[in-house]
Amino acid sequence: GNHYSRGLPFGGLPFSRPAGGIVGVIGPNGAGKTTLFRLITGKEQADAGSFRIGETVRLAYVDQSRELDPGKTLWEEITGGQEQLQLGKQLVNSRGYVARFNFSGADQQKKVGMLSGGERALTAVALLFAMLEVRPVPFCVLDEVDAALDEANVGRFTEALRELASATQFVVITHNRGTIETADALYGVTVGDDSVSRVISLRLEEARAIADRADADRVATG
Repeated sequence: GNHYSRGLPFGGLPFSRPAGGIVGVIGPNGAGKTTLFRLITGKEQADAGSFRIGETVRLAYVDQSRELDPGKTLWEEITGGQEQLQLGKQLVNSRGYVARFNFSGADQQKKVGMLSGGERALTAVALLFAMLEVRPVPFCVLDEVDAALDEANVGRFTEALRELASATQFVVITHNRGTIETADALYGVTVGDDSVSRVISLRLEEARAIADRADADRVATG
């Protein structure tokens, strides 16, 4: 197994992903979900054990702490101030693209610094997806980027995610039921009595139960 420098070890990791698909990864806080993928993406270093990524593999890692420019408008932040966006082979109206994420009219002119937490999260998602449409990567890890989204916006998030999955394979760390239900495969990260984090394959109903417990824990501590 791999050992993280803070003392968090990982046992055997039987992890596979469907081609062109979406993999959901869930589990309780502290189980090692984020640590595992920060190791894979090279953002953290293990102090023992090893893993290897193919020399030609290109991947991206995005978490919910992505910084936005508070002085820009929502539209400027997502589009770079361009009236037209080249998304793949299509040239699209940038304001129409932003409207896909339920930002229309005057909402697009709001300053990022004045947005609510949910609006900021959705703006970051829209920016990420625009970047992926312009310059797709084969493999992308999304670390709880849906955490602040309400139910309606989770629907927009998963719809866009499904569209992009034809070009990019996603691993999504999440506690959200809507995101879980759009995944093609589900894995849970658990911690046993031996303090070793393990990855296990899950059925959809098991994943929903874990998500429900996570929601209840957030309400209890909120």
